[in-house]
Amino acid sequence: MTDRYISLITGILTLCILGISSCSRVVASSSSREATECPVLSAGQIDSIVFEMADSNVTSGINSFAINMAKLVMENSEDNYIFSPLGIAFNLSMLSNGANGITKDEILTVLGVNNINDAQNRLNNYCRSVDVIINNPATNGSARLANSLWVDEKHKIKKQFKTICKNKFHTGIFIRNLSSEATKDEINQWVSANTDGLIKNFLSHSLYVQQSSALINAIFVKAPWDFKFDHSLTSERYPFNNIDGTEGICKMMKAFNRTQETIAFDCFDIIRFTLASSTYGFDVILPHPDVDLKDCINQIDDNIFVKWKSRARHKTWDIVRMPKFDIRTTHSFHKSLVKLGLDHLFTDSDFSDMTPSKHFFISDILQKARFIVEEDGAEAAAATMDTAVGSPFGITEPRPKPTELILDRPFMYTLTDLRTNTIIFIGEVKKFPK
Repeated sequence: MTDRYISLITGILTLCILGISSCSRVVASSSSREATECPVLSAGQIDSIVFEMADSNVTSGINSFAINMAKLVMENSEDNYIFSPLGIAFNLSMLSNGANGITKDEILTVLGVNNINDAQNRLNNYCRSVDVIINNPATNGSARLANSLWVDEKHKIKKQFKTICKNKFHTGIFIRNLSSEATKDEINQWVSANTDGLIKNFLSHSLYVQQSSALINAIFVKAPWDFKFDHSLTSERYPFNNIDGTEGICKMMKAFNRTQETIAFDCFDIIRFTLASSTYGFDVILPHPDVDLKDCINQIDDNIFVKWKSRARHKTWDIVRMPKFDIRTTHSFHKSLVKLGLDHLFTDSDFSDMTPSKHFFISDILQKARFIVEEDGAEAAAATMDTAVGSPFGITEPRPKPTELILDRPFMYTLTDLRTNTIIFIGEVKKFPK
């Protein structure tokens, strides 16, 4: 087989579960990670790492990449979607260590770190810090970020590249016959172990003989709300104003008397719902009535999330309604990444620091993602609010109309790690079935 047929498939697996009360740390199978495990850190150690990350300016670049990707995904998606820009960024960051020349420059530019001094080392250190922090137990929640590099036994990967992958990204390295049925089963086992068994058959068939290696990133987050949605208050059939003008029907959760951090803009608001004792932020970008989401996203930049505390204000609603949803999507990011400027990644690539092969290129970057939002537990938040809303001392004057936050029209959302201000997931709810 000639070198020009050698290719690398980059697969990104992302999975997020929100609002589940029984949280346990994901345990990988014995073959899931042939690299140094992330240490368990104290709160003080995490604070120290976060301080160093803030000084690096890499977070801003990665979040800018996330928002740029969201704009392109939004343009090409007619239905609900979810994806992890962090998963893509991690794979591109690993690949940048094996790239040279214009290929490397394009990757660092697209990731928004090209103007940072010592960009490659800072990017690597950032990824290592995020890996360590996400893999540390969160209060009342669990999370996992895992990386693996699968190399065909007939293909060579340079030792220096493998060392960086292990030390900076905690990447498991697996030398296998990639086109065999046994390797397909092993990859599926790795995927299942690192997504808590929620994705069991990532590969439906064996990899092709032309594929020399596969780089797979998995992100899993499972966290409860910091406040409770009462199951008994969920409406089974609630109208939702679909993006195409039709009316869909969704299951709508309900809570009373909620105060949320909010940033108000001219045509939309961003409302933050916290999870796992404020470890994560579920940030809803809600356009004002009759405003299209596409008109909002151009006003969103990376600083909104990096500098959230200085811009957010508290707002209280008597009633909050949020739809339950379970969104699963599969994306190919080839075209989107080319539009962002990765012209050489998929064609005339230079990965001479990764492999001795002269004509090594990336054939595609794929991602499977799932995002579930539902109630957390069965505590009766409504009982507390019932006493607060009632008229005291027999007063019979008309009560003011309760303030309501109702997510019954298309909205975008992000899941952000609040320790690092890093966007992990971005999605959009556009419609529900009739």
